[in-house]
Amino acid sequence: MQTITVLDQSNDSGRTFPSHQYFSVQLGAGQLSLYNLLKAYSLMDTEVQAVGYCQGISFVAGVLLLHMREEQAFDMLKFLMYDLGIRRQYRPDMVSLQIQMYQLSRLLHDYHRDLYNHLEEYEIGPSLYAAPWFLTLFASQFPLGFVSRIFDFVFVQGTEVIFKVALCLLSSHEGEIVECDSFESIVDYLKATLPTLTQTQMEQTIAK
Repeated sequence: MQTITVLDQSNDSGRTFPSHQYFSVQLGAGQLSLYNLLKAYSLMDTEVQAVGYCQGISFVAGVLLLHMREEQAFDMLKFLMYDLGIRRQYRPDMVSLQIQMYQLSRLLHDYHRDLYNHLEEYEIGPSLYAAPWFLTLFASQFPLGFVSRIFDFVFVQGTEVIFKVALCLLSSHEGEIVECDSFESIVDYLKATLPTLTQTQMEQTIAK
């Protein structure tokens, strides 16, 4: 029973980077490698029932597989999950993720008050747009070249990098976000427009 949760739902591998040629072929090399990696992790994680399954893990695993062999990807995934503590945010109660969303909100309040007030005015909390950023380390929505740079920083500096990148992205687009004057337009901008970074914007964000 320990592995069923992950293995049954690892069919979601087809929904991980579906437009990327390595993962787009059903039962192709990419999907099989992703399945193998998720299966290996579920066998290794003795508390998998406490952690549960979250599709976000497959995006993290997918990025690793684009840069290394399955064995290396497994070691790096284990490092991310255990040594850096990312597995806590995949628990069924998602308390760790909720705490992170609160922390991001307070950081906006303390360092980008105008943006914070604008989002508060329309009752838009970080969980509406930033949850997938944290659950997938930005991999589900942002260009993979940009995501790879973020992974490099996470391995070197730890998970606080996720907060730094989130704040940089939001502050860099503050003017455009503040110009949005409805709940729908703000959410649409944060979910659809903001992630479509140009090469220049990616470099500026990484430099910042």
